[in-house]
Amino acid sequence: MGIVSISDLDKLFWAGRYCERALSLYERFTSLPRNGGVRRDFARNLGVMCDIVLPEEAILGRNGAVFAAVSSWRDNAVELRHILGTRAVMQAEECVEEAESGLYELLAVRCYAFFGMAGDRLLDAAARASVEAGRMCEKLDVMSRFGEDISVLMDALERLKEAMGESGAVKRLMSECAVKATEGEIKAGNLVAVQAATSHLRADEFYS
Repeated sequence: MGIVSISDLDKLFWAGRYCERALSLYERFTSLPRNGGVRRDFARNLGVMCDIVLPEEAILGRNGAVFAAVSSWRDNAVELRHILGTRAVMQAEECVEEAESGLYELLAVRCYAFFGMAGDRLLDAAARASVEAGRMCEKLDVMSRFGEDISVLMDALERLKEAMGESGAVKRLMSECAVKATEGEIKAGNLVAVQAATSHLRADEFYS
């Protein structure tokens, strides 16, 4: 494989981020007790109000947070078929088809398979680093929303910095100022500020 374009590195970043988002939200939500209050609090942490719809619909429904993440993962992955290969892209495509029918039982398997296949298929270090950078940005966002331990957040940040260090191209995709600011907020234990800072980790981009 030759040098991967900046455009493709950007799509790899978002494919990794959206896949991690779908995985994290699904695993966290389905591990919660079937208690309306607990699940409503979960939705509120994502900025989703459940005054009209049930939390299950807001998170796992056809217009829910997980379905939106799966769809965006698929959209980015499809444009990377020439890099990722058909088998990796199929994980996202089939996950969308299953989600359209309300079936999420294989979501975690497909997400982990995608990451594994991407790691095996992507021979270019920058391409692998882009996927990892996307994953770690998403982990920082999700973990800060749900009050994870500071050491866990620092581990994700260090993995993000390692991914940036593997490639100058990936480093240019990220905002070093935002990374430094995020590190400072983590060390200070200010998780609300960490969550806000993750919106700017991707240079010139915003959390979507």
